[in-house]
Amino acid sequence: MKETKIQKIKKDDSSAILRMFFLNFDNKIINFINMFSLAYQIVSTLIQVYFIITNISLELITRYSTMLIVNCYSMFAMIFLIIFEKNMIKLDNFFISFAWSIDNAGEVTARDIKGTSAKINRIICFMLGLNLIVMIIYFPFCGNQSELFIWERVCDRYFGIWSKLFYHIYFATIPSLVYSGVRLGFILIHGIWNLKNQVLLIIAYILKISDDFADLDDWQKLHSVQYQNAIFERLCLCIKHHVTLKRHIRQIHEIVEIAMPWFLLFATLIFITSIVFVLNYIETMSNVLKLRFCTAGCNFALVLIIFCEAGQSLVDETGRVFEVLGSSSWYIWNVKNRRILLNFMTNCVNPIKFSFAGISLDYRLAVS
Repeated sequence: MKETKIQKIKKDDSSAILRMFFLNFDNKIINFINMFSLAYQIVSTLIQVYFIITNISLELITRYSTMLIVNCYSMFAMIFLIIFEKNMIKLDNFFISFAWSIDNAGEVTARDIKGTSAKINRIICFMLGLNLIVMIIYFPFCGNQSELFIWERVCDRYFGIWSKLFYHIYFATIPSLVYSGVRLGFILIHGIWNLKNQVLLIIAYILKISDDFADLDDWQKLHSVQYQNAIFERLCLCIKHHVTLKRHIRQIHEIVEIAMPWFLLFATLIFITSIVFVLNYIETMSNVLKLRFCTAGCNFALVLIIFCEAGQSLVDETGRVFEVLGSSSWYIWNVKNRRILLNFMTNCVNPIKFSFAGISLDYRLAVS
């Protein structure tokens, strides 16, 4: 019999791109740029709101409210990251402290996880490239900004000869806002895929239980104290890991549930104002503006698809744990091991899933 030994995960085990781009809170230069961008955008947003209030008209509200709300969402995301930075680092360190390495899986499972991780990293690189293209298209040198942004009119009104300087600083700080706007989502995706991989490792470990006793037939296993003790030890190990995963999910929920109502509010407002904008100005929209809307829409759709795919795969794999346990060789286990199996199956009846305010992160969200 082989000794039951679990290797812990390494930081470079998987999801390297996600960790490098979205979980790096230690870069002082990036942190300074983000803080400056946040301060500048808050002040500029307040000035824009003041301009709209003092010159209020239906045209100003319908034309410029969409981008103002998008900016408010990005600023909220940046502030949220600043407030919960230590919590996210603590969660990541906690995950690393208990997570299993893919080396614990069989060769086939390890290859599948590595292949999936490589595919995810390629998708993330593509998404980052698409976000870069969207940002470039929204820069002033790609076309007139006055169709979407009121900042040019505000600068001309209040800053005189300094208007160009404040105007260009405003757009120079937008990449930081875009980065913060998508960062929270990709951090959540990082957590979901890590959880899914851990569930896959539990399944692989359960399936490997009998591999070390392949030289024994069912009758010998039934009466082998060594085999029954090994089953007991490995079932307890899997249960402990499964319970820890659920605890980790609850910790993630505690953070996400704070932000979810605000994100739903911003998403609703952005959707409504975008529809109003298109209905009012579709006939006068320039080709550049149409391109900007299309690229931004495609970017949002791809992020939503990745979210739903990650959430659905977590539901599917956690549902498989129950099926694998049910198809195990429980009939040659002793009474104590059967009781543990029943307890384990009871804990696995409901698949692990992310659900916020009645909205589940799965394929149904993408369809709706």
